[in-house]
Amino acid sequence: MRMRLTAALCTAVLVGVVAAQGQLARHPIIGHWKLNAAKSTVGVTLDFSSAPDGTWSMAWGGQKYTFKMDGKEYPAPFDSTATWTQKGTGQWDAIYKVRGRVDNTDHMSLSADGKTLTVRTDRVASTTPEEVVFQRASGSQGLGGLWRAVRAAAESTAEYTVTGDNLSAHIEPSGEHWTGPLDGKDYPVAPGPSIPRGMTWAGRQDGPRAVKFVLRLNGTPVQFATLTVLPDGKTLEIIQINGATESAPERNRLIYERSS
Repeated sequence: MRMRLTAALCTAVLVGVVAAQGQLARHPIIGHWKLNAAKSTVGVTLDFSSAPDGTWSMAWGGQKYTFKMDGKEYPAPFDSTATWTQKGTGQWDAIYKVRGRVDNTDHMSLSADGKTLTVRTDRVASTTPEEVVFQRASGSQGLGGLWRAVRAAAESTAEYTVTGDNLSAHIEPSGEHWTGPLDGKDYPVAPGPSIPRGMTWAGRQDGPRAVKFVLRLNGTPVQFATLTVLPDGKTLEIIQINGATESAPERNRLIYERSS
C-alpha cells in the first residue's frame, strides 16, 4: 500500500524529527518508546474498483492510482511504482518500488466467505512483520469494494533525543532519522530508501506535552499528526490524519509506551 502501519503504524510513519527550543530540552517526549498495537486504532480504508478493460484503481488516505494485474509496473503515489499479480483464487501480490528499488511487497489474502481481506507486508529493509486485517464494507465478491481496517499487528520503536537546540527522532523498523527546527516552517525530509522526493514537514510545539506537524508532498498536505505525552509520562499518543485536510476521514490513534 506504500503506507506504513508502524511509523504509520508505519509513519509514527512519518513522525519525523522536530527541533527543540529551550524548554523542549525538558519535553517529556524525550526517551525510548515502543508501539502497543493492541491499544492502537487504525482507521485505514482501501477502495478497489475495476473497469471492463481489466484496469483497477486503488484509493486510500487521499491517494489513488490505477493498474492492471499483468505483472507490469504502474506509477503509484509517493514516488513509487506498483506491480500486481494474481497468485491464485483470492490471492494477490503487489510489489512496490521506490526510485527503481523494491521497497516492500503486499501479500493480500481473501477469506473463503469473501468478507475479510488480510494484507501482510514484507519490507526489504526489515524482517519485522506487518499485518492489517480489513472487513468488507461494500462489494460482494473478489477484491472489489470498500474495506475498513479492524485489526493491525506491527512492531515499531521511536527514540527522541536532544542535541543542542534540536530534538531528533530515530524510528524503527524503517530506520528513519529526522532532525529540524520546530518553527512551523516547511523543511525537506532527509532522503532515505522509502522517502519520496518532494516530501517536506513542518512542526511546532503545542503546549508543554504535545507536538504538531504536517507532512507535504510537492506542496500538498498528505498527513497531519499530533504527538502528546499523557500525564502519566509513560504513554505517547499519536493522532494521525491521512489526507489533504485535517477534516479527512482516515484517522489513526497510535499508542506508544515508554521503554526508557
